[in-house]
Amino acid sequence: MAVPQTDEQIEILKCHAQIVMIEAVAGSGKTTTLAMLVKQALTRGLGAHQIQCLCFSEGANKRFREKLYEEGVTRPVPLNTVEAYARECLAQLGEALALERTRYYSSDEELRPHLVAAANSVLARYEGRAGRADNGFDFSFEKNSANAEEMFSLLYRLKASLASHRFHDEELDYDDLDQLATQFGTQIEAVEIGIAYERQRQTYPGEYKWRSAADLVPDLVELLSSHPSALEILPVKSLFLIDEWHDINAAEFRLLQLLLRGNKLVAVGDRYQIINSARGADIVYSTAGFEMAFPNAQYLPLGKSYRFGTSLSKLAQRLTTRKCASHEDLYTEIKRLTYDPTQSGDCAAKVTQQVQALVKARADTRYSDIAIIVREPDQTIEIENLLLDQNIPYYCDDIESYLHRPEILMLRGLLHMASNSFATLQGDKESIKRMVMGFSLYLPVGESSENWERGYFAEGTWFEEAQRMIAEQPNALKDFFEAVLCKPRDTDDDMVLRWKQRFTDVVEELQKLNKENSAAELLNFANRHLSLVDATSRAFINRSRATSAAKSIQTFIAFASRHPEMNAADFLAELHRRQQKVSKNRSAIQSRRQLTLTTIQAAKGRQWPHVLVPYLQQHEFPRLRDIAEEVRHFYVAMTRAISSLSLFEPDDEHAEQRSVLMNRVRK
Repeated sequence: MAVPQTDEQIEILKCHAQIVMIEAVAGSGKTTTLAMLVKQALTRGLGAHQIQCLCFSEGANKRFREKLYEEGVTRPVPLNTVEAYARECLAQLGEALALERTRYYSSDEELRPHLVAAANSVLARYEGRAGRADNGFDFSFEKNSANAEEMFSLLYRLKASLASHRFHDEELDYDDLDQLATQFGTQIEAVEIGIAYERQRQTYPGEYKWRSAADLVPDLVELLSSHPSALEILPVKSLFLIDEWHDINAAEFRLLQLLLRGNKLVAVGDRYQIINSARGADIVYSTAGFEMAFPNAQYLPLGKSYRFGTSLSKLAQRLTTRKCASHEDLYTEIKRLTYDPTQSGDCAAKVTQQVQALVKARADTRYSDIAIIVREPDQTIEIENLLLDQNIPYYCDDIESYLHRPEILMLRGLLHMASNSFATLQGDKESIKRMVMGFSLYLPVGESSENWERGYFAEGTWFEEAQRMIAEQPNALKDFFEAVLCKPRDTDDDMVLRWKQRFTDVVEELQKLNKENSAAELLNFANRHLSLVDATSRAFINRSRATSAAKSIQTFIAFASRHPEMNAADFLAELHRRQQKVSKNRSAIQSRRQLTLTTIQAAKGRQWPHVLVPYLQQHEFPRLRDIAEEVRHFYVAMTRAISSLSLFEPDDEHAEQRSVLMNRVRK
């Protein structure tokens, strides 16, 4: 059923400008407004085939289709994600121009051999051929899934920014590589691998050996830019309607410029929801970049939210310094709660207290009405532990429980070997898989045939066989560590040999210390003697992921320190008990009784009656030096709330540690 039109929507429907940017606030009916425009265009006689609706995710695509139905649009109107639309266009151009067919890969696993080949070609330029360059860069992508995942994420961002279009320039020098590495928060070796990958993929301009989803838009842009006449092959669209414009990246922005051909564009977005840096989203395409590309554009507001009340809209207005209002009869309670940042776990304790208070306050409030939204995954550890202790059902939405993260499972593996206690691994294939992955991040196995240990591995890859072997006999973890991960090889350079010996020495010392020391003392010993912060920065390609993993390690060790009475075996048993609780919650998710624990990035586009945002303190939130991006993250977090928003910051005695973001919203 169509919803009544607001005054703002009426003004948008009356607008005849060629280019329209609808500047919206959270919960203001962005997609509904676009659906109204589709209905209006069809009513005025525009053919459905002349309209193109676009968005940037399958979730947004689904919401757009639902809103079209609600508005009574019964005719099939073309609606795609930009990637899907680009794939259709490439298929049309390929057939019309008789281009050589390009193989399409739908998964990173299919792409991995090409990544390995690119990495090996770069590695060959370095003296150390054992899997690491002089600065500790890890080149082992074939069996190291986490490492490969990080590299594919970087490749996506390089392509989304169109930086990859420079990779065929033979004049790229070290300064160019260093600039790209700084821009994308990675190491020069990773950029070199990206260049090698693209040069293998595209041996001649316009001819591609293969492509994946990340290549669809950049390849179409390159094809249309180098062959302008090809644009005439594609059908002309009289009206483009773009939802969630704030998710647009450089490649998609350029593609839309090419496709418009003087026709009408209506885009709707909320510039304060531009936080999707993983796909290359950039605020410039909602501000100066848009103004330069479309100088005659008309800007219209959707400045009233249907989601939250005036108190929250005023908070959002103070944070962003732009107008934000709410529709009448909406009320959102804002609560500021404090904690002692010097007391480990105090913030998490206040969070769980508030969860219980919300459930007790109203009989109709369920745990599923509540979301705890954190800045980064490492902030969930203390909260998860208290939720488990208090039997509050929860599930991790689009993030892993800390009990399943590779860096934590690597530490658990050290405790297993130190205590010679493996009982809790029996039958736990998922933990074993992730533990092998965790160790392989810190002690990568090279790709030479010498790594096929015939005495242990009968078939399959070492990664698969290690999982099978340890699942069948958990104490085989020690054999895997000694005979595969830490075994010296002729191909190892001095740095790798020293690192393997250091790891071996630490495990041997942990075994000696086990009887007289707690699990926390063992973990602290490993942390100091392995320099885990530095090791973690080498283990993960993405710097923000490395920072989060290092914080996870520190928080996990702090959690162990609160149980000084537990030796390694007891602590492992406690972790196993907690893991079983998490698994039980996960298996019962369809009952819709769980609280949601998620990150700001994953929460975008969603809403809950009650939202809690913890750790509003220095070095926790904000995390980045770019305060403007942190403001946008905070805006997204707070505007997910409907009935109540709870914000947690240091108490008055530690006011100097409060987040600068909270200072922006104080009266």
